Amino acid sequence: MATSSILMPTWKTTHLNFCFETLGRHPTREHQLVVHANEGSDGTRAWLRDQGVAHIASDTNVGICHAVDVAVETVRGDYVLYLSNHMVLAPS
Repeated sequence: MATSSILMPTWKTTHLNFCFETLGRHPTREHQLVVHANEGSDGTRAWLRDQGVAHIASDTNVGICHAVDVAVETVRGDYVLYLSNHMVLAPS
């Protein structure tokens, strides 16, 4: 079975909790989650550590495009999905 990787650049934790909740609520297959925390000085890095989420971080807000470029280097899946932390998932 093919595997998938989900790339999620984020800047601040405002919406991460709800996004992660919906991601966990509707799992359809195994996936690799790759989060890139832009800056993270608001507690994003600590929140991700507390949730047990492996992540990449930059000390400044490098922007979505660069964050995705950095995160895609760690992808192990056959398919790649971009997911913004402002998105929520619905059942299929």
